[in-house]
Amino acid sequence: MKKIKFILIFGASSGISKYYIENSKKINNFSIIITCRSKSNIYNFKKKFKGKKNYYFYRLDASKEKDVKQLKKKLANNKINPRIILNFCGDIGEGGKISELSSRRWKDTINNNLLSFFNISKYFIPMLLKENNPLFINFSGGGALMPQPTLNAYSASKAAIVRLIENISLEFKKLNIIAIAPGAINTKIFSKISKQKNKLSKNLKIEIKNRIKFGGDEISMPSKLIDNLINNKYIHALSGKIISAKYDNLNKILMNRKYIKNHDLTLRRVDKVLKVPKYL
Repeated sequence: MKKIKFILIFGASSGISKYYIENSKKINNFSIIITCRSKSNIYNFKKKFKGKKNYYFYRLDASKEKDVKQLKKKLANNKINPRIILNFCGDIGEGGKISELSSRRWKDTINNNLLSFFNISKYFIPMLLKENNPLFINFSGGGALMPQPTLNAYSASKAAIVRLIENISLEFKKLNIIAIAPGAINTKIFSKISKQKNKLSKNLKIEIKNRIKFGGDEISMPSKLIDNLINNKYIHALSGKIISAKYDNLNKILMNRKYIKNHDLTLRRVDKVLKVPKYL
């Protein structure tokens, strides 16, 4: 009897995650476990996929340890081990200089971004490791790759996730753990930050103005990248790394994977530090 393969998705509420669930070409090869905080979004997913036996739905807040622990227990009781985890949990947080920020809102953003990642890692990496070729994908965002003054909680939490991904890739050599920079996509997060533009740096105000005028990057880009990472036989060369959905050519990078092995890629995208042949 063929073994059932599971994808576990956290933060499946809207934007990139919703697009991926509804448009992925690879997702139909798996049974899909969908989780998010919103009761209405869970209801809408159930309605959309009504009658499909390979979809499972759970309402939880990944920043709450008890919720994540309870889900692990439910899956273990049903002898379900995810082979792939996609963590879309994220919050842009409050804009403004650090001296102007609310301590409560700072903590909320750190919890939604960093604590969610910690809880998922703590309880589900041991389950992933029971599977062959386990894959754990997270989102770094631009805040992890470059300074983003006036987006302090967001930047700090995303940069911390990238460093932890590096650490975890060395702690668990079997695991494939990767961060994706999705691009400047006009999702719900963008709507939130655009409403705070008076608190933001000059460069961010310009970016918001341009994205409103010309539109953001294609929402399909990170979805295609995730699909290309799934079942890629060279994926382990990228464990502990960041890949940009907009700027990086996955196939070219993996063609030159021998150049990746001995380089320090700390908090940098792959193609910004590799010295690869000029024909690329």
